[in-house]
Amino acid sequence: MLAALTLGLSLWIVYGVMQGDWVIVGSNLVGGTLAGVALGCKVLDLSPTQERRPSGCRSRREP
Repeated sequence: MLAALTLGLSLWIVYGVMQGDWVIVGSNLVGGTLAGVALGCKVLDLSPTQERRPSGCRSRREP
């Protein structure tokens, strides 16, 4: 679901740039960034190696 949301927001950004509507671009850029960060943390949480995790991403496996 996060991947679909991030893709959808990215497409809205492209549409906003094509139309020259910076309100659409700005609002979807904020949402896309937040969804992308959440998606990145989720992908890192599912990866078998837990060595290179950014400080903002916490795992459920850690106390």
